[in-house]
Amino acid sequence: MTFDEAITTVENYQASIKEVPVESGLRVANGNTLVVGDQPFRLEGAGFVRCCTQISAPADYLRDLPDRFRQALMQHHFDCVDLSQRKLAVVVREERFLAFRRLDLHQLRGREVFEAVKEGAGRPLEVHGLVVSDEGFEADLLVENESEEVVVGDIVSAGLHVSHSCIGDFATRVVPYFYRLVCKNGLTRRECGQGKQLSRTRRMSAERSDARNVQFEQVRRLAFDTCRSLREKLEVIRKLKDQEVDAEKLMSRFLQRGGMSTRLWLPRLRKAWDIEGSEPTAYGVMNAMTRMSTHGLRDIEEEAEISPRHQRILGGLAGILAFQELHICPRCFSAVKNPVSNN
Repeated sequence: MTFDEAITTVENYQASIKEVPVESGLRVANGNTLVVGDQPFRLEGAGFVRCCTQISAPADYLRDLPDRFRQALMQHHFDCVDLSQRKLAVVVREERFLAFRRLDLHQLRGREVFEAVKEGAGRPLEVHGLVVSDEGFEADLLVENESEEVVVGDIVSAGLHVSHSCIGDFATRVVPYFYRLVCKNGLTRRECGQGKQLSRTRRMSAERSDARNVQFEQVRRLAFDTCRSLREKLEVIRKLKDQEVDAEKLMSRFLQRGGMSTRLWLPRLRKAWDIEGSEPTAYGVMNAMTRMSTHGLRDIEEEAEISPRHQRILGGLAGILAFQELHICPRCFSAVKNPVSNN
């Protein structure tokens, strides 16, 4: 996929999203339908959870109730908060409710995010991966001429991992992304965010005449700063080859800090480590994590599946392991457990 094709893909998705301003009271019908004016939209999946969050209702509890009780309780919560008094729009796609979006906050389009990242990188970008969902999109973009040969034939390329919400559900982020060519494994480096460096876009009032330009500059700056740090991080990855470790203990410790069950995941991670060559180094453990993050469990355990959430956690854990000599703190692990950041 070319860079322009990625933009077109995101634009086509965004064209399928509609926004309906909330101008009067909202009504719940049949326990699974949100009626805005006279337009009904299905409440299901992540959209149902977002709806419950907006009205401070317990989604897990409501989901298991009979329809009539769920309808009555949700309607009670809607009546209590009266969302018509807020500047909100209902975001829908194919007659499904996706989210409520604040109309008083400016939001960049997907094309603008890609253009800002390209301008900030200042070099050609190769689209290595693009995932578009109801939440938005995640793109892995490799930067031209940014690679390091860890050992002969084992090349790691660097780039940017961009995540953006098309429904205003979370802030736009740009973090380093690394791709191991020899086995097509990937990891992301989550910046801590405790320092002064900008790590994600900030909220911007839609009433500001320069809102678009300010947010565009924020994304451009994120891409620029991230690209500037890639060479240093590639050198750090290269040095992992010389760091001998107790692989079993290291894998257990990181799984625990990432909130993943060692009983369930350690045997699988150990198999991934064996497939990668059983190398008792930090580089070997990192590759085991990235293998499961990108390959899943198809060559480790028959008929077993790994959720996208656990794949993101493992990719983030690999990033923390790789760069713990640069900086590490409890917040880094917290970010991995909760991959989606609030805007």
